[in-house]
Amino acid sequence: MNNFDDHIVVFIDLLGFKNFNKEQNIETRKKLIAALREIKNLDSNAAVQKNNNIKYCRLESNFSSDSLMLAWPLKHQELPDHFSQHIISGSIIYQVAQIAIRALSFGLLIRGAITVGEFYHEDGIFCGQAFDEAHYLESTVAFYPRIIISDRIFNKNLISGPLDQNSPNCYKIWLTDLDHINYLNYLSASAFLQAFWPSDRNSPLDQRHLDKVRQDWIEDSSKIINEKISLYNNNPKILQKWGWYHNYFKNSIITSLPEFFK
Repeated sequence: MNNFDDHIVVFIDLLGFKNFNKEQNIETRKKLIAALREIKNLDSNAAVQKNNNIKYCRLESNFSSDSLMLAWPLKHQELPDHFSQHIISGSIIYQVAQIAIRALSFGLLIRGAITVGEFYHEDGIFCGQAFDEAHYLESTVAFYPRIIISDRIFNKNLISGPLDQNSPNCYKIWLTDLDHINYLNYLSASAFLQAFWPSDRNSPLDQRHLDKVRQDWIEDSSKIINEKISLYNNNPKILQKWGWYHNYFKNSIITSLPEFFK
């Protein structure tokens, strides 16, 4: 890909990354790098059946210091045009959930934005209207650890809402915050549950083990969140972010997945 083609682009910032580098030892920092590399190497191909054949289109990604970028070509020669309407509720939200889950395990939050527009990405070089807007929205509008959704995404009908507006939040692809900002529900029940599936989808699935891994993550994450809230009790700016995430985590995970808290 060497043209400024239309892409869905997600820009993500790892909140707390600079302090993490200062405070953690080399081994812990290496574990975080390994976790990020694992995300980058995930099977993030989207598949669709076309003319009795399975075609794939790769979700492009790029990591740099405390920021991450995901990009999806809006049109692809191997995929039907309507397929791009499902990529946010499929590959992208799954990938963002993977990043959020691994980041929190290291005491980090994610914040970002998703938009659509012209974008260039080749040989480690990336630029374009979509990247600029996503970066701007992340740095000036998002504030809380949320992935806000550009109006361009809605204008192009690239994301769908729940069939029933009164359905629980855990089943919604996106939510509207108190400040009327729309954001990606990356801890929705479906995204959270899928994020713990084995990277090799052909390997045997041990449901009991899978549930145990999810439950352990939830319990460990609850401790991390409470510890961070206590740690930053005298730092209102950071406390706001962890307070927001605490409410989001509670409403998305604990409330919607009671089977893990029996």
